Amino acid sequence: MSSNSHLQEVIGGIPCAVSLGDLISRQEIEDLLFEFSELPPGQRLAVWAERLIGTPFEFESNLPILSEDMLRVNLANLDCITFIYVVIALSRADSFEQFVRQLKVLRYDVPDVEAASGRHAASGSFLHFVEESLLERAIEQGWLTDVTSTLVTAECIIPMAVDLRVIRRPAAFDFREQLVAPVRGERAISHTFIRAVDLQKMDVKLLQDGDIIVFAKDPTTAQGDLRHILVRHLGIVKKQAGAAYFIHSSRHFARREHATNEARPSHTGIFYDDDRRCEQLGVDFCGAYAGDEYIIKKDSDTYYAMDMSRLRTVQEYAESNFTGIKVLRLLPKPKNA
Repeated sequence: MSSNSHLQEVIGGIPCAVSLGDLISRQEIEDLLFEFSELPPGQRLAVWAERLIGTPFEFESNLPILSEDMLRVNLANLDCITFIYVVIALSRADSFEQFVRQLKVLRYDVPDVEAASGRHAASGSFLHFVEESLLERAIEQGWLTDVTSTLVTAECIIPMAVDLRVIRRPAAFDFREQLVAPVRGERAISHTFIRAVDLQKMDVKLLQDGDIIVFAKDPTTAQGDLRHILVRHLGIVKKQAGAAYFIHSSRHFARREHATNEARPSHTGIFYDDDRRCEQLGVDFCGAYAGDEYIIKKDSDTYYAMDMSRLRTVQEYAESNFTGIKVLRLLPKPKNA
């Protein structure tokens, strides 16, 4: 089955378009859900993130449009946001059917999993904005808690506000350039973040494996419809030797300087410009920036090279690219949920 094809079926009463790709099967998902079930919530989220390393990157907005009532269950290719949705839903499930149900609750602003849903930008309940799905709904549902203020002193915390509005997605993220609307209405919202320049003051020991890092840019510095988006990227903490690294899904590429035409893939097996030195990262750790000389401009997007022999910490990545970060933590699932 190709990465853009899917199997339509009804799972637990929910019409689904299922595409798992080549890296994992439904049986393995069921087996791992059982194997990971006794782990603490954050560790469970972190091991799922690691298991999905190697999954190719694709913006969900570039995938085929589904019918209004169809839930996309896609592990074949993930963008930086859908990667987070999938690992949260997997971390709260003990069966494939429950994974599907958790995914629907997270992605639709509906009162319960049995409620009707729709993807229409103006009238549907599908949550297009991370500001609504993770920063509001997942916290309201008791799935996540915001631990940002516990990691630094008060002077390192800053508020950032954004006007959520109907926007047209840029061509780099959505070749159809579709209009999307905040389901809960156009409005101003504000959230607190750790200022990126103060991240060296953060006590890394307080970060936990599986913490979700929300990378944000000040909307007042953006152009066009990006002025109405606060969250720009997401990642999952995985600590090594006391340092806070993170796993994310990235369209950028590993620069494999000495790879020949016969070299085997190391990441997703997708090569830009048919050059095996430029392999798409997809789901993986964040590497160090390899340099401007390796930039690839393709269609309406720009791709950057990463040196995967040197991993980049949460602090280093945020300081180089963002205004601040928020940290969310997965809560234990109630026994009866």
